[in-house]
Amino acid sequence: MKQPTSPRTLAATVTVVSLVAFLLLAFAARLPQPLAWDAALQSGIRNSQTPLLTTFLTGLTWFGNTYVQVTTDVVLIMASLVLRQFRYATSFALIGLMELGNQVIQEVIGRTRPDSLVQSASDSFPSGHPLHIVLLGGFLVAMLLPRIAGSGRKLAIVIVFLVIVVLMGFSRVYLGFHWPTDALGGFLLAVPALQFVLFVHQRLPQRKHALR
Repeated sequence: MKQPTSPRTLAATVTVVSLVAFLLLAFAARLPQPLAWDAALQSGIRNSQTPLLTTFLTGLTWFGNTYVQVTTDVVLIMASLVLRQFRYATSFALIGLMELGNQVIQEVIGRTRPDSLVQSASDSFPSGHPLHIVLLGGFLVAMLLPRIAGSGRKLAIVIVFLVIVVLMGFSRVYLGFHWPTDALGGFLLAVPALQFVLFVHQRLPQRKHALR
């Protein structure tokens, strides 16, 4: 009888597949012109705008901008240090470094935004909003689920999280900030990044550290 796949094997497989897919998208993002399906999908999404949806997605995407990302990371790190939770302070700092690394990747790839009217200090690939929401949100969900009783409640939390993740990626394309492959690239890069953060977090000492 075939043995079920272990969680570690599954996580490793997902990580490798995500990295390979990300590298392929990064290569495509370096091409002079976007892929035909990428441009067509971006145009189709942009042409389906409505005032109500635009207002909603504009508000949602605000939570992922660079200033909010940095502020959130700093607040979480400081709160963890005040509570003497060194593991969490380290993990949140690591998440912040991953987000900074994403901006470096954006500069290296150098992909232009699909909408020339969009004002942004960074390049397009990969999108930082999906990366941020998957990294930070995924870490918080992973820490929260073991403390929640009942499979139904756990499933509800996961579903809400996934809906927010999808909407965040969709909003970046809808508002003209990114190509669809930019958002997908952010998701794919976030998967191994989150796996690494969880790996480090689980191996840090659990005792509280007094501030020096």
